[in-house]
Amino acid sequence: MPPRRTRKTTRRATNKASNPQNDSTPQQVGNTPQHERVVNPASDTQTGQQELDLGQVMQTIVGLIQMQQQMQQQLLQQQAQLPQRQPQQGRGEQCEQRSSIAEFMRLAPPAFKGTTEPLEADNWLTEMEKAFAVLRCQDDEKILFASYIMQGEAFNWWRMLEHKYEQDREPLTWKKFRGAFYDKYFPQSVRMQKEQEFIHLKQRNMTVAEYEVKFIELAKFVPKLVEDELDQAHKFEMGLKTEIRKQVVPYELTTYAAVVNKALIIKRKVNDERLERERNQKKRNRSNEFQGQSNENAESSNKKSTSDNPKQMNINKCSRCGKAHADKDCHWNTGACFRCGKICHKIADCL
Repeated sequence: MPPRRTRKTTRRATNKASNPQNDSTPQQVGNTPQHERVVNPASDTQTGQQELDLGQVMQTIVGLIQMQQQMQQQLLQQQAQLPQRQPQQGRGEQCEQRSSIAEFMRLAPPAFKGTTEPLEADNWLTEMEKAFAVLRCQDDEKILFASYIMQGEAFNWWRMLEHKYEQDREPLTWKKFRGAFYDKYFPQSVRMQKEQEFIHLKQRNMTVAEYEVKFIELAKFVPKLVEDELDQAHKFEMGLKTEIRKQVVPYELTTYAAVVNKALIIKRKVNDERLERERNQKKRNRSNEFQGQSNENAESSNKKSTSDNPKQMNINKCSRCGKAHADKDCHWNTGACFRCGKICHKIADCL
């Protein structure tokens, strides 16, 4: 038995000597080998560098987003400040002008060839400004459109005016165009004449409506005299006929429209009263005619009867009418009808 034990011990020693790696093999803790738990300094440095790079990328992205938002806000502000209508460059600008001229021509503005009648020139300029107001034209568009429909002598005048401002290198505005137009076709002497007409304007033989039309026509030549509505109402009131003005003044109206309206109402009332007086006068005239005819018939019959019967020559004449009848029988005293002699009515109502 002892020899066997010795053989086993020797075998174990032989196995250890033949496999020396068994002593250096790391032991496992659970299912993880012991060499995986060892810390590597190079690996830790690489991981930190990656985290730093990722943070810088995130900061860059955030900065770009903020910059984009600021640019969008600036763009929106610039768009809000831009005018609603902006002519495009090149061909687009020409298309915009052609479209605007087409819209202007659809309003059928009257052409202007020049005139020697100041009011005709003034009316044409008024029609132009009405069209400009509808289209909301700018100053340069007003000049463009107005000169576009000028013809003949008027267009030649415009070319000279345009050339003058080009030489002087001075911008031509609509206000300057308007002033030059009035100097040419509505001289200062004529305007002063219109001012005097307005100052001395009275209704006279005109109706109230006709007087108002004339008042408005001349008032634009003296804007300083009618810029206050109370002054305008007072001026119109003082120009009315006396019979109308006496009835308007007591109301103490302070607006032009109220004075015009009251004058029209009173004018209708005056006309109605005049027509009523004329009707009554015609009735009185008919009554007098009937009365005269009745008196003539009575006189002729009395003369005939007196000539036929000489005894009646001695009859006393009426002290009221001078006819041959007693005072108590006179129709003036009895109130009888001069035509038929009945007491129940007068000659005007006699059938």
